[in-house]
Amino acid sequence: NNLGKMMVIEADQAICDQVFLLTQKVHQFDFIQVSEPAGALETIKKERPLIIIADLLMEGLNMDSIMDFIRQTTDYDPYFIATICHEADWEHDGELDSGIDFFITKSHIYRKLSGILRMVVRHEGVISRLTAKQKELNSILDNHHDMICRFLPDTTLTYVNSAYARMFNKSPRELIGIPFIDLIPEEDKEGVIQILSKLGKDNPTHRYRHKVFLPDKQIGWQEWVDTALLTKDGQLIG
Repeated sequence: NNLGKMMVIEADQAICDQVFLLTQKVHQFDFIQVSEPAGALETIKKERPLIIIADLLMEGLNMDSIMDFIRQTTDYDPYFIATICHEADWEHDGELDSGIDFFITKSHIYRKLSGILRMVVRHEGVISRLTAKQKELNSILDNHHDMICRFLPDTTLTYVNSAYARMFNKSPRELIGIPFIDLIPEEDKEGVIQILSKLGKDNPTHRYRHKVFLPDKQIGWQEWVDTALLTKDGQLIG
């Protein structure tokens, strides 16, 4: 299966040829070559490569603009590999924190990149399987007749199933991001907040009832069983 595109920003054709040979060997990436720095950012915006390999010291290459685009684009998080001629060119001045995942010296690019690609293939395979499992789980929850939701400690909804959305005559997308406490009349809010504040390692589940605003401006009642989501050290995360 094709995992995506691998883009090389490099003026040295010999380096590009080595990377191209690896794509032929792995058979899971489409190869894109950019030899001129001026078109690098626009190509990234257009092609959205899964892997970017760039000459860190390429004259005219605006790395800051590329990194700003990647950081500001929430649905795009490529693997970024910077190539350097010598290890002395690698200065630890925050590049890793800026979004560069790997540094490779050009003299070792074939061997080093081969190992990185194997890691990427395994990692993407795990992500693909987890995504498939998540879609399967969401399908089961969406077809459940009971209302199901997930929320943060501040009551912000992060998931609602179809039954929950229908109750409020909205789509799941319209409800995600909304604090569910806003759907509760003022006189019941404090009681709900107190119940939620007690959820934790020693009290992971609680059953309770509260009023809600319905779409027809009427007041309804809901009964919930809340189960705390905890980290390994017992911290409440939802």
